Amino acid sequence: MPSYADGCWRAPAGYTTESIMIAAYPEATPEWTNEAVEREVAIMMSTIQAIRSLRAQYKLQAKSRPTLWIRCKNTERLSIADTYLPTIMALCGSGTSTVINDTAEVPPGCAMAIVDDTTMVYVHLVVRRSFLCTTHPPPCLHHEEMANRSSLVCTRAWLTFLRR
Repeated sequence: MPSYADGCWRAPAGYTTESIMIAAYPEATPEWTNEAVEREVAIMMSTIQAIRSLRAQYKLQAKSRPTLWIRCKNTERLSIADTYLPTIMALCGSGTSTVINDTAEVPPGCAMAIVDDTTMVYVHLVVRRSFLCTTHPPPCLHHEEMANRSSLVCTRAWLTFLRR
């Protein structure tokens, strides 16, 4: 591993020190600082954090690829979200993703999170009927579940079974 790190250290920047292990700590180069890009990446990261929080809150499996909408109220945020959409999709594990303006409709059955005062994210949660419950009178709402979950057992019946 150290030889790989040394190769990465020397090759791109043309450093002439013998090894990264004995080189001086690098100093920041002010010319490389770009405040606009840093602000855009911060917006992208807060959007990703909101989507991942929704996935965790609704216990979506890592292999699921839910549909995602990012709603932006102004054109600046709309262009930022559109630019970074492939990165957001990759880091959130989403399927079809769309950036929409404030007037576009989002289908029912979506979980929503507010990123900031101009951006909201929606994750589509598909609801389906797993099987007919013989324990409880219809409609047993405990059998309604997200399509991305793997459990098909009625939670009310399972908890009753565990308490015995």
